[in-house]
Amino acid sequence: MKSLILVLIISIFVPLQLFSQMAGTYTIGATGCDYSMISTAVASLKSLGVNAPVVFVIKDGIYKDNFSIDSINGTSSTNTVTFLSESNDSTKVVVQDSTSSLRNYVCQFNGCSYVLLKSITVRPLTNNSWATVINFRNESKHNTISNCIIEGVKRINQCSGGLSSLINEENTYINMPNINDNNSVINNVLLYGTEGVYLHYCHDFKIIGNRFADQSNSALHVDNGYSIVFEHNYITNKHKSLIYTAIFAEYCDVSIRYNDFILRTGDAGILINNCQSYSGSLISNNFICLANDSLSEHAGNLGGIIIKNSRNIKVINNSIHIMDSNLPCFMLSDLPYYSASSNLVVLNNIFSKNTSSIAIIIDSTKYFTSFDYNTYSNDSMRSYCNNYYNGLAAWQSFTGFDQHSFAADPLFVSDTNLHIQQPLINGKGLASALVVDDYDGELRDNLHPDIGADEFCFSAVADFSVNSAPNGILISNTSVNYDSLQWSINGFASEEENLDNVLRLPGIYEVCLIAYGFCENDTICKSVEVIGDITGIDRSIVQLVTVYPNPASDEIIISDASGYDTAKIYSSLGLLINIIKINGNRERLDVSGYKSGLYLIHFENLKSNEILKFLVE
Repeated sequence: MKSLILVLIISIFVPLQLFSQMAGTYTIGATGCDYSMISTAVASLKSLGVNAPVVFVIKDGIYKDNFSIDSINGTSSTNTVTFLSESNDSTKVVVQDSTSSLRNYVCQFNGCSYVLLKSITVRPLTNNSWATVINFRNESKHNTISNCIIEGVKRINQCSGGLSSLINEENTYINMPNINDNNSVINNVLLYGTEGVYLHYCHDFKIIGNRFADQSNSALHVDNGYSIVFEHNYITNKHKSLIYTAIFAEYCDVSIRYNDFILRTGDAGILINNCQSYSGSLISNNFICLANDSLSEHAGNLGGIIIKNSRNIKVINNSIHIMDSNLPCFMLSDLPYYSASSNLVVLNNIFSKNTSSIAIIIDSTKYFTSFDYNTYSNDSMRSYCNNYYNGLAAWQSFTGFDQHSFAADPLFVSDTNLHIQQPLINGKGLASALVVDDYDGELRDNLHPDIGADEFCFSAVADFSVNSAPNGILISNTSVNYDSLQWSINGFASEEENLDNVLRLPGIYEVCLIAYGFCENDTICKSVEVIGDITGIDRSIVQLVTVYPNPASDEIIISDASGYDTAKIYSSLGLLINIIKINGNRERLDVSGYKSGLYLIHFENLKSNEILKFLVE
C-alpha cells in the first residue's frame, strides 16, 4: 500500500514541476508587473528553469538592484533568456547599485548560458577601486550584452587589474579547459572605468560594434586569451593619462580589425606583448589616429602599433596617422624568444606623420617575413637598432625593407577621418588572402589592392577639348581620375593620350572618349564638324607615284616615290595611323593588320605633295 502511495506522489509531482518551468514573456517594474526587481526574476529562473524562450520586459525607471545569474536549467540556443527595456531605449532603464570587494559587480553571469542583456544602462554607485559593472565567471557561455550603456566611474592613472573595469571576465589557469567562451559584447556604449573590457584566461570572446569612451587605462585588456575578436569598434579618449593604451593584448591571439581609434592622449593605439600563439594575431583595416594634444603626457613614448616579444603577428592594410612628433607609427622592441619562427608581417600600411620625425622603430630585421608595400606621408626618418636613417632610400638600402614602398601624402579627408584621396596609392599594394575587404567592408581588388585601410575609388570623369592645328584638328584629353583611355571616331579606335593633326578632311565626326577609372569608367561623345579641306594638299599636282595592287589584302607596293622622304597613311576620316620612310624607288607596306576600308597615302616634300587612295579588303 505504501508503494502505491509513493508511485502516486511521484506521478503527480513530476508533471507539476514540468508545468511550472518558465516560458513566454514576463514584466519587471514597480507596480502591476510580474516582478518588481530583476533580482527577483533571476531567483525564479534559478528555482524553476525554462522549457521555452523567456523574455523579461523591463519598465522604464531607475532600479537599485544587483543580480547574479547562475546556471539555469533548460536554456539552449533555442530556449534563450532575454532581459530588455520596454522602450528599447537604453537610457530609460537604469540598473545601479553599490559595489565592494565582497561583491564587485552590479550584474554577474555566474555559470549561466544563452542569456541576453539588451537596451539597458548598468552602472555602479561606488566611487572606489572596486567598481566592476558586469562580471563573467564560472563557465558562463554563449551570453550576449547588446545595445546597452555600461557606465563606470571616472578614473585617472588607476592600475586596477580589472577591479574597476566595465566588463570583466576572469578565470584561473587551472580552469582553462572549461573557461567561459562564446560570450559577446555587441553594439554597446562603454563609458569611463579603468578598462572597457578586461579578459583574463578566456577564449572565443567577441567585442563588436561598440563605442568606447574615456577609459583611463585601455578599451581592451587581454591577459591570456585565445580567439579574441575585437572588430568594428570606435575608441576615443580625451582623459589626461600617463598609461593609456587603447588595446593591450598579452599572451593571447586576437583579431583586431575594422576599428577606428581617435586618441587625444595616451601612449599607444595597439600594444601586442608576449603573444606567442601559433595561430597568430591579425591587425588589419584599422584607422589609428593619435592627435597632438596639449594635455598629453606620454610616459612610454610608444605610438600607433607596438609589437613586443611576439610572433605570428600580421599587420596588414592599416592607416596610422600620428600628429605627435615624439611617437612612431610602428614599433618592434624586446625581440621574440622564438626568433626562428617569428613570422612578423608588415604589409600595405600607411604610416603618416605631420612632421618629418621618426616613422618606425625596430630592433631587428630578421624577425620579419615581409615588411613592404607601405606608404609614408613624407621621406621621414626611420630607426633601426638606434641607427637613424633620414630618408626612405637609405632605409631601403640598409635594411632591405620597403623595396616597393614609397612616400606620398595620403590626403586624408581630415586628421581624424582617414579615408584617403590620393590616386598614387591606388592599386599599389600586394594582395593578401587574409585581407579581402577594407575598413568599410568594400571588396578589395584581388590583384592590386590599395595601400591602407581604405580601398578607395575615384570615378573617372571623361572630357576633351577640340582646337585647330596647322595641319589638322588637335583633340586634347582633359579627363581626370583615369587609368587608361579609349578613343573612337566614327568607329576608328585609338588609345593615345591626345589625338594630334586628325580630322583633316571636311565632314561631321562623332568623337567618343572612354576614360577607364580605378573603379568606375566614364564616357563622353561630342560632334566635331570640319569645314573646308585642311590637309594642305594641292590636288592640282600631277600624281607620279603609283600604289598597287588596289584593292589590297596583304600588302601594297609603292612605286616611283623616290622623290619623297616619308609617306603618311590616313584613314578615310583623316586620322593619321602610320608614317613610313621612303628608302628607294620601290617600297612594300604590310596592310594585313588594317581594317577593311578606304585609306589615303600622302607624300610630301618641300616642293610638292601627292595624295593617293587605296582600298583594303
